[in-house]
Amino acid sequence: MGKYGVEMHGVILWGDQRCDRALIWCEDHGSLAFYNAPSVIEGDRVQFDAGDLVQFDVQDGDDMRLATNLSVVATEEFPYLASQLKDAMHDTGRNPSAQEVAADKKVVALKRPKQPRMYNALQNKTAFNS
Repeated sequence: MGKYGVEMHGVILWGDQRCDRALIWCEDHGSLAFYNAPSVIEGDRVQFDAGDLVQFDVQDGDDMRLATNLSVVATEEFPYLASQLKDAMHDTGRNPSAQEVAADKKVVALKRPKQPRMYNALQNKTAFNS
């Protein structure tokens, strides 16, 4: 468990650097997580953009999942994920639940860049933890 909840990886779907806010697709394919950074000094801000692979602590809020303790693992790891999800929703005409997607095996295939940066980043993390 992370310092502020369950440790998880995810991908930034949308981010607003000016307000330090982001919407994150979580590795467990559960509800999306919302990141709203606490007030920080300008130099201490986490720099992120849509498509970045991030690590964070997640906890359930009153009406949404909240991400805290955000750090970028790899930049531009999944740059097209948001548009792929939007296309998948358009194809079905509605936003299916996670259970329906799993039951129908309608999984959004992640189109990765040629360089496997996520794999390398996770291997480096494993090496540091041993």
